[in-house]
Amino acid sequence: MIQIEYPGPLLNKLVRHAAFWLFMVIFYTLPAVFNQDAIGFRILNNLLYVPLNMVAVYFSLYYLLPKVMFRKQFVISAIIYLVTISLLAIAAKLLKEYVYVFLPMPASGPTPLSSEIFSSLLTLNMMVGMAIGTKLLMFWFSMQIKSKEMEHEKTQSELVHLRSQLNPHFLFNTLNNIDTLVLQYPERASETLIKLSDILRYCIYETSEDQVPLEKELEYLQNYIDLQKIRLNQPDFVRVKLSGISAGKKIAPMLLIPLVENAFKHGDRKVATPGISIFIEIADHQLKIVVENSIKQVRLYEIEKVGGIGLKNVRRRLELQYPDRHILEIEKHHEKFRIQLIIDLYEN
Repeated sequence: MIQIEYPGPLLNKLVRHAAFWLFMVIFYTLPAVFNQDAIGFRILNNLLYVPLNMVAVYFSLYYLLPKVMFRKQFVISAIIYLVTISLLAIAAKLLKEYVYVFLPMPASGPTPLSSEIFSSLLTLNMMVGMAIGTKLLMFWFSMQIKSKEMEHEKTQSELVHLRSQLNPHFLFNTLNNIDTLVLQYPERASETLIKLSDILRYCIYETSEDQVPLEKELEYLQNYIDLQKIRLNQPDFVRVKLSGISAGKKIAPMLLIPLVENAFKHGDRKVATPGISIFIEIADHQLKIVVENSIKQVRLYEIEKVGGIGLKNVRRRLELQYPDRHILEIEKHHEKFRIQLIIDLYEN
């Protein structure tokens, strides 16, 4: 379905549709106003046929238009449209002959059947054309605005990544841990350096595209978790469970890391292990990640701002890059904080 960002007064769907049909009634009443010919009758006549016109307009907007734009079903859509419009034109004639005949109407000579059917077809086609034209015009303007907004957001996101995604404290702590490991456990120190190198390489060189392989993003996430385990010196503090196949799928880069960073930043290390649980499930083209961590009671008042720029940035990026294709839930319950994100990775 076509998604459009409307200005303030038009956010209400009922207001938009009411305004459109009011405009159509006025538009088709104008000839009678200029000719000073039975204005009241013309208004009543136009109002009576609004339901029939609605069928033509909404059927075309919400059923046929998506078929043409997204499924490229031009021929079958054209046939369905012609049949529908023809049936509605006949219905308009039947209404005039057997229903609206009981209403007071001005005296006029008989009109040939073909002329009445043609007039109904012309009116219906004009209304459908104006409705679709308005929809497409609004969609075009909306896409222009969203495109500029996404370009600006991408620039700001890159700056945020450079400032906050590579947390200096995390980097310095990791280097200090490596320094200790070099003397006591050289093999572990080498492994840690490799993971840190992979993290830096991914952040600097592999996140410039709008989409990256999901495998790379999950590998980066795992490297980050492994280094945090070394920093905390509590291997069992974090539980990670991954299910599903990530091969062949893509995701916006560094979208998941703020969820995990948030858990390490606000997690209570004094609770029984695991203090942090991370579940990642991949099914078809859907990714689900759940991050849970224990928090201190004294920090519960801070939950509204947990994550700071990180979670706000995630929300905004999801709105721009996965509109109507994601569910983000953030919950707090006693001493538990839970984030669940579901993303539809499928691209039309």
